[in-house]
Amino acid sequence: NALLAQTYVDAFQYTGEQRFRQVAVETLDYLIREMQDPAGGFYSSTDADSEGVEGKFFVWTEAEIDAALGEASGLFKSAYGVTKSGNWHEMPGVTILSQVLTSDELAEKHGLEEPELVGRLAASRQLLLELRSKRVPPLLDDKVLTAWNGMAIAAMARAYKALGEEKYLRAAQKAAGFVLDELRRDDGRLLRTWRLGEAKLDGYLVDYGFLTDGLLHLFEADFDPRWLAATKDLLKVVEEHFRDPADGSLFFTADDHEKLITRTKDITDGAIPSGAALAIGSFVRGGLLMVDEELVELGRESLEANHAYLEQAPNMVLAMLRTCDLLLNDPREVVIAGDLSDQGTQDFLARLRGQWPTGYVVTVIHEGNAEELLELVPAHVGKVPLQERSAAYVCRFGLCEAPVTTVGELKLKE
Repeated sequence: NALLAQTYVDAFQYTGEQRFRQVAVETLDYLIREMQDPAGGFYSSTDADSEGVEGKFFVWTEAEIDAALGEASGLFKSAYGVTKSGNWHEMPGVTILSQVLTSDELAEKHGLEEPELVGRLAASRQLLLELRSKRVPPLLDDKVLTAWNGMAIAAMARAYKALGEEKYLRAAQKAAGFVLDELRRDDGRLLRTWRLGEAKLDGYLVDYGFLTDGLLHLFEADFDPRWLAATKDLLKVVEEHFRDPADGSLFFTADDHEKLITRTKDITDGAIPSGAALAIGSFVRGGLLMVDEELVELGRESLEANHAYLEQAPNMVLAMLRTCDLLLNDPREVVIAGDLSDQGTQDFLARLRGQWPTGYVVTVIHEGNAEELLELVPAHVGKVPLQERSAAYVCRFGLCEAPVTTVGELKLKE
């Protein structure tokens, strides 16, 4: 669900189509509503079965839709393909709700303007959600997994940047704080899983890769140096315990992990991107944010170690291609000096967050984070507002163009 939400956030940013925004919002709201522990961590999954029947909690009959929605049922059934015979061959007469007509097609068919159409469907979905909440729910797997929480943190932070909804930022902050407090050993190493107050099992590369990816997205959302400092520490663990010194590639397990028959390097994407791809991306993006060329070089070396896959089977390592694309486009660091409440700062952020895909990383220095952030990233010392106005500095490994104070002056490439 977290990866699905990220995909639809990207699609919305790229196209501006509201239907993609709707899917992202509904998916993220589900994660917060039903899958986030009160302490902040996200649970791993729910069963498909309820009351011994697969899918029973989620599907609907035409009669149930008619009874629930009354006059509004016609529009809803047309939108979501609800019929008497249903659409699930394993359970005749029930429908798995899925939108079968676009908003334009629905508006034309029912003679409605799009705003009214969207509002009616939203009201119907909310009513059905309330009715569904009275059913017997599937069992919940309430394990909190580090890697999967990294995915959720990234999804929530990216959604906040794209949509501006504060609830997603709060959810990401709670989850990040929970994982860093509850799923790290005293020496800073990650643990894999938590349940009912107990964390256990040494973390794998996928845990470090997804968590650092999520923390970096969160830092670019709220600019809290805590997330950047944690990323720096975790990437140090990856370098010391997962990196193959022979070529810079990354092992799936640490050098002091339980001894297995063989120590593998899992770099291809499956149902989720590989931990190696996410860790490599974190080396590069983290290095850019911290103006640390050594970190960027570690990521570059890992990419070069996997050049055969990148050249001959790029469809198997799509997540790595994102980092390749970033490096090949000569990325920049954009540093904004100004209070977060200042309109100038918000104008710069709106401009930067409205552009997709991005070839830069973003930092905001303000009174509340300056001391800790500048200690972490000394290269940002001296980047200050100009004449009491927020200023943006566009840099390449700490070498910056003259600062600008208006969005119109902001140039991201030479």
